Amino acid sequence: MKHKSEARILLIHFIYLVENQFGKNVKVVRSDNGQEFKISQFYSSKGIIHQTSCVNTPQQNGVAERKHRHLLNVARALFFQATLPKHFWGDAILTAAYLINRTPTPILKGKTPFEHLFHKEPGYSHLKVFGCQCFVSTHPTRPSKFDPRSTECIFLGYPHGQKGYKVYNLTTKKILISRDVIFFEHVFPFKTNSASHSLPHLPIFTPVISHPYYPQNPHSSADHHSPDTTPPSNPIYTPLTQITPPLTDLNSSIPSENNPAPDTSFSSISSPLQSLQLPSPQPRRSSRATKLLTALQGFHIVAAFPSRPDPSASSNKVISSGTAHSLSHVISYANLSSPHRTFTANMTIQREPTSFSQAVKDPQWRAAM
Repeated sequence: MKHKSEARILLIHFIYLVENQFGKNVKVVRSDNGQEFKISQFYSSKGIIHQTSCVNTPQQNGVAERKHRHLLNVARALFFQATLPKHFWGDAILTAAYLINRTPTPILKGKTPFEHLFHKEPGYSHLKVFGCQCFVSTHPTRPSKFDPRSTECIFLGYPHGQKGYKVYNLTTKKILISRDVIFFEHVFPFKTNSASHSLPHLPIFTPVISHPYYPQNPHSSADHHSPDTTPPSNPIYTPLTQITPPLTDLNSSIPSENNPAPDTSFSSISSPLQSLQLPSPQPRRSSRATKLLTALQGFHIVAAFPSRPDPSASSNKVISSGTAHSLSHVISYANLSSPHRTFTANMTIQREPTSFSQAVKDPQWRAAM
């Protein structure tokens, strides 16, 4: 259907088709208040009752609305896999309807709509992946001896009333139907083309800049930095004229035995991407006592180590699990009641399996599966 105005004549053709092919008479037509469904004279001649839903009440036409959603869900899945342009939406909807009619459903007690309608099981050997690459034989066009024997296309579905495949020729930009087709169901030309037109992956240069507060250790390699000598991850590039202040600004202290005169020489700089060395004093470690942040005091790590004892009332008696800053040193169960402490200990012991081989060893998990 190319225009909405065609709905009226197509509905009439469908009612005649049902009568002729299946010997069934349409008794009720339920629709919304669209003008394309109002065929009062035709309904009267066939004895058909026309029911309409109330304005802005689509739930009264729930059967049609749910089927619309089902069709769109399947069509979107086909689109996302093949990465097709949106002007192929009609082919995706037709292919979705074709697949849904051949999919078992619990509403029909495990049967397919095709089997329920035609009283025979559908075939599946001819099904192909929507939007995949295929090559159609050029034999019907009678090519010359040195012309290609096939042309690249994409698969768009199954035409009605023909034993062939509907394909889209990528060279001529035309749709054709052929039975001599070879499929490559894991290749999607539109996905490949969209990836090739994307921006190339440019190399990312990360120069190492010696910051006054992050001096480099001359005895260590450039690839191994201690925690105190790691340069900033996102250095800010500044023109060279702005990062060479007078030497007195870099280190105004008087040279002494414990504080030797800094090296005022800069390494040779040929490019902003090369490393830049700035003289700097040794870092001063803070002697301020550290304490746990207030925002972190409500967090509790549940560790399930077999050798770790149950949490006790005093957090100082809990054995460290080897973590550098374990939260077990700041957790206290002193204010919990005895049943609550028992419940917490049992929750800590429980371990959830991370694989099937672990879950299958547990009788409860086997019963659940």
